[in-house]
Amino acid sequence: MEDIVKTIGKRIKELREDNGFSKNHLAVLSGIHPAWISRLEMGHRKTGKLITPSIITLQKIAKGLNTSIETLLKTTKKQPTLQDETILKEVRHLLKNQTPANKQLLLLLVRKVLR
Repeated sequence: MEDIVKTIGKRIKELREDNGFSKNHLAVLSGIHPAWISRLEMGHRKTGKLITPSIITLQKIAKGLNTSIETLLKTTKKQPTLQDETILKEVRHLLKNQTPANKQLLLLLVRKVLR
């Protein structure tokens, strides 16, 4: 049960941030106290006790986020982003055994794609 609570909390935070909302703004939109929103996002109370939001609470949060309860129950949509250094390291590795012609072709392709 802890996993679903954490998933919901992460999703609420993700959607709130995607909308550019502070906890206070979401509180106004949803009618849920900002401290409760904070606890929902963490998945637990200050005491460490697991949060179990009601369907009504989830409905209010979803409405404030202009989404559905189903969306709140989905796993987070954000994939880990690759850091530039990681990408460059991988590209260097891939280029290591390429011919000069292939390297030139790749450079032209990258320039076209990134324009």
